[in-house]
Amino acid sequence: MPGISFITTCKGRLAHLKETLPLLAAQGGEHEVIVVDYDCPQGAAAWVAENFPTVRVVRESNAPEFKAGRARNLGAAVARQPWLMFVDADVRLPPAFGNYIQPALAPGRYLRAAPTQADTYGTCLVAKQDFERQGGYDEVLRGWSSEDDDLYSRLERYGGCTLATFPGALLTALVHDDALRMQFRGSDGKWLGHQINGFYLHIKYDLMRLLAAPRLDMPLRVSLYEEVRRAVLAVAPQEAERASVTVAVPGDDAVRIIGGKVRRRWVYELEFQRDRES
Repeated sequence: MPGISFITTCKGRLAHLKETLPLLAAQGGEHEVIVVDYDCPQGAAAWVAENFPTVRVVRESNAPEFKAGRARNLGAAVARQPWLMFVDADVRLPPAFGNYIQPALAPGRYLRAAPTQADTYGTCLVAKQDFERQGGYDEVLRGWSSEDDDLYSRLERYGGCTLATFPGALLTALVHDDALRMQFRGSDGKWLGHQINGFYLHIKYDLMRLLAAPRLDMPLRVSLYEEVRRAVLAVAPQEAERASVTVAVPGDDAVRIIGGKVRRRWVYELEFQRDRES
């Protein structure tokens, strides 16, 4: 049976980790647990080392803003088992979950809980080779959410993976408010961050289709994300109805015509639904 690397991250969530890590550490067998201390101000790494010496710890320093995608990628990079399970510090798993789920682990699939709950939405299992083939999580995404949807989409569109499910009742999320959820997520806020991330992802997918590429190079993604973010932030305080981004088509050489050149540009508009702002 394939072993699982359980990966959880922590930045300002030590109280949650103290409740959930004992359950992860009790998985036993060939499974392993990895905690990513993402510049946690509460010293998560030291607490884990003292109380759970068999749990592996990855430390990230000088990271004032929490980026879930990068944090999870750091854990995946050191994983020793062929399957990865990403589970947030505020999600409780049954102690024997690893042994329970092993028979469902098969090449060409990834697993999520069903029915889906918002607080456990990012919990998933994926074969390490499939995860690495897709380049892991997109680290340019900021704020809260979207990095999980993006991974699931790419696994299916470009990785040839199919979704399998396990009972959602096996997961229990610890209750907390948005203030804690957004504490280290940057200054854009929850609603605006959703707009920026969603806008960016749709443009990214178009470029991936155009280039027939399973992923875009990091410099291109960084440039695209910053352009989208600037466009949205420039109009958001003005209560504008939409934001616009113009994208130069990569590799598109100018076509000469009499008296000039023709270049292709894609124009995207994001229409805000402010009645859903929260």
